[in-house]
Amino acid sequence: TQRFDFIGHASAEHGKDILFFNLRNAPILVAIYGGSDYSEKVEDMHDELVVFECMKVLKKICSKAIEARDDSLRTRRQVDYTVPDWPIDYFVSRWGSDPYSRGAFCYVPPGVNG
Repeated sequence: TQRFDFIGHASAEHGKDILFFNLRNAPILVAIYGGSDYSEKVEDMHDELVVFECMKVLKKICSKAIEARDDSLRTRRQVDYTVPDWPIDYFVSRWGSDPYSRGAFCYVPPGVNG
């Protein structure tokens, strides 16, 4: 069973690419910056600025989805593309500077279970 959906944004500015994960069965959206020098800059940014940038990109993605949306899709499945100005809550990690992870991640190839 797939537990999340995702959508990405490729920025015109190098390194500002963001991948959004929507966890299913939970009102949680995770945003991850691409692995570049900009990710290191994000580590030093104030939490509110990081959230503001993510919300701005999310609004841009959703506004384009509204413009491109086919009306027939709307009748088959009601979709709400509205994005609030600010999230109910947020957490900005400092994953790259965390002494226990130091920005490391693992890769699990498709088909691997467990």
